[in-house]
Amino acid sequence: MKSVLGLKQFNAEGCYSFLLFDRAAKEAVLIDPRVALMEEYRGYLSEQGLRPTMVLETQLHSDHHSASHLVREEWGAEIGMSDRTESARATRRLREGDRLRIGALEVQAFQTPGHTPDSMCFFTEPGLLFTGDTLLINSSGRTDFSLGDPVALWSSLNSQIVARFG
Repeated sequence: MKSVLGLKQFNAEGCYSFLLFDRAAKEAVLIDPRVALMEEYRGYLSEQGLRPTMVLETQLHSDHHSASHLVREEWGAEIGMSDRTESARATRRLREGDRLRIGALEVQAFQTPGHTPDSMCFFTEPGLLFTGDTLLINSSGRTDFSLGDPVALWSSLNSQIVARFG
């Protein structure tokens, strides 16, 4: 049986965003969308016949301009952010363990404060974990700005990521 899961990674200036989608339902979620990538999103979504129903932000970003509001304006997608965020953009405030549906896909939200107070990670089968700046390639997010907290980040890495996903 063909998998319903689709995944496309986008990169602009070292900041990654992801499009996770259900191939059959043609529903998608954009994770950490950037304004600089809007044309690429439009092209790929159109080419694949996809409609984003949700935007997920792993944190309130200080290093790039989020496109969550543009995705909402263009496609009517909900904007999911931590219930700890200071952003007024969120249309859905996510708590620890919340589960979201995108077609047949289920995405689970985990609170991972430390890099920022509102940092979150998102998990979906078959073992995809979107960590934002909580966990980077060969590193973790900085804690010296954006109300970062190294003790909270250490706890998040160990109790939320290592304990759950090894």
